[in-house]
Amino acid sequence: MRNRVPLLCLLLLAASTAGAQSKVTGKWLVRYEHETRGVHVGTPQLVVDTVRMTLRQRGDSILGEWQAIAPAGETAHPRDLRGVMRGDTVRLQLDPNIGESEGFFAELGREIVEFLKTHVHGIPPMTPVIEVAIRGDSLVGARWSASADFRIESPRRTLTAVRETP
Repeated sequence: MRNRVPLLCLLLLAASTAGAQSKVTGKWLVRYEHETRGVHVGTPQLVVDTVRMTLRQRGDSILGEWQAIAPAGETAHPRDLRGVMRGDTVRLQLDPNIGESEGFFAELGREIVEFLKTHVHGIPPMTPVIEVAIRGDSLVGARWSASADFRIESPRRTLTAVRETP
């Protein structure tokens, strides 16, 4: 009888952990706001986009992909997501590097722009951050960009997601 009680507790703990892990795992359709700036236009425009986000959970770690929904005949390259889950809140960082298949010159151009922003204009590299609360089959939160030390942050913009049905 003594051995059954700890075993039962262990089984209940494992079952509750398995249930908690499935809350965020899956494919999500995400709508989010962000600003776009033209090359020579000073006024940013607020745009609402939709992407597909796929999340997997391992312990309290969250891994996944962020992929634009491409028009027919085009291919969108996913970007990696990495983060952590605390309670019903998930905080993710979006890998700023775009897929290797973009080509040498596209990557070189991005590196030149980052160099100019950092060393000529004094703008530190920024990483997109996503923070959402789980609400059943939806996610509600914000997306913004932050410097590595989080001392500089862009305005937080609304992000919502619904679980994609198979």
